[in-house]
Amino acid sequence: MPWLQSAAFSINVPAGCRCDPAEKVGLSNFVCEMVQRGSGDLNSRAFVEALEFNGVDYSSGVSVYHLHFAGAMCADRLTHALKLYADVLLRPHLPEDQL
Repeated sequence: MPWLQSAAFSINVPAGCRCDPAEKVGLSNFVCEMVQRGSGDLNSRAFVEALEFNGVDYSSGVSVYHLHFAGAMCADRLTHALKLYADVLLRPHLPEDQL
């Protein structure tokens, strides 16, 4: 569809499972999941709703070397999606009572 531009992003954070302390194997997977459970001004549900409202096909995961966040959407929604993930990286809630 030449009239419809798409965009995608990939964010790799050097914090994969090789960074897990020996006594806390799996910590990076836990952190990857928890940082998406609320960030900035949004709780977990509002974060997912914002992604879906903007048509973002999103994913996340952990490899040996990186936490990975990615998304694809219509090009005009890229800025909004990146703002959401900026909060995931810079302002995650990580409520102590849930950790």
